[in-house]
Amino acid sequence: MQLPRELQHFPEPALLVLADSQRAQFWLAHGDQFNELERFSLLPELKSDREASFINTDHGGSRSGPEPHHDDRFSHFCKMIAEKTSTLVRDGQADVFHLVMPLEVANEVKKHLADDVAAKLGKTVDLDLMKDSPLEAVKRVIPKIP
Repeated sequence: MQLPRELQHFPEPALLVLADSQRAQFWLAHGDQFNELERFSLLPELKSDREASFINTDHGGSRSGPEPHHDDRFSHFCKMIAEKTSTLVRDGQADVFHLVMPLEVANEVKKHLADDVAAKLGKTVDLDLMKDSPLEAVKRVIPKIP
């Protein structure tokens, strides 16, 4: 897609990585163009009712579902984001990349980046914009114009 004139601040190719705790999108901005390169999702883990709940003896009830983000699946998902980002940066797709995702996700992704790729990190924007237009992410990473 073509970027609106006011968002055309990418003379060099820039990768925008948008994510939440279950989905990721990879966008390339260069000149007046903005194109989606890839997207993937963490599929929900299927468990029986018995596996997905625990008894809370403090309150006398039970609650379904695992604790959010504190499992191997979350770490694996963040590693997948880091690996895809590394591949795109190392293949010369982008000179810089920006992470637009909640800070918890971004910090876990950064743990899995090699030094040569991490050196090309531009901005980290602590927002979940997965339900918004990807152009919202562009607005957050371009320099502020006085």
